[in-house]
Amino acid sequence: MPGRTKKEKENLQNSFALDLSARCTAEFTEAMEKYGGNFKKIKNKISFICDAIPMCYTGNHELCRRHSFACKGGKKFWLKNSSFLNSMFKILNTTENISEIRKCILYRLGPDALNRTKLNLNTQKVEGFNRSLRRSLPKNVTFTKNFEGRVHAAVHSVNLGPGESLMLICDQLGAPVTAGSSVEQSLKSIQRTD
Repeated sequence: MPGRTKKEKENLQNSFALDLSARCTAEFTEAMEKYGGNFKKIKNKISFICDAIPMCYTGNHELCRRHSFACKGGKKFWLKNSSFLNSMFKILNTTENISEIRKCILYRLGPDALNRTKLNLNTQKVEGFNRSLRRSLPKNVTFTKNFEGRVHAAVHSVNLGPGESLMLICDQLGAPVTAGSSVEQSLKSIQRTD
């Protein structure tokens, strides 16, 4: 890494790591959008991107123009909009630098990593469900009679959203929410907020 002091080099290396991570995520997300989740096409295209990204950081955007989704070279190159690195940032085009960057890229965009993340999901939905479950079933209270019902209500609320869930439950119980009422408007507002 360029820099005069060890501290400058470390800061630049940290910024580079964050930028590289953002770049890999952007490439994968845009590939998912372009190919509509067709995993075979995505996997094939990303194999070329793994070679394009290291060259991009050396200033050579020839492979980016052909294969990259996030960098097209010219006026629309990746570092121009980077929030981590200066647009003038470049690494030396040495075999060692390229191979090290490629190893880092393969950690996120390699065949094994792609197979594990092919749905482009993360743990946020699970964590959201756990929060909802803790809200319905706090640890300091024992619900012996209605434990199962509370769990089902929490799952229903997470899957449909709180507003839709309440309207559907009321409808199933024979007490539908009146269309256009303030209650319906409040439930729709809760649904939008959620």
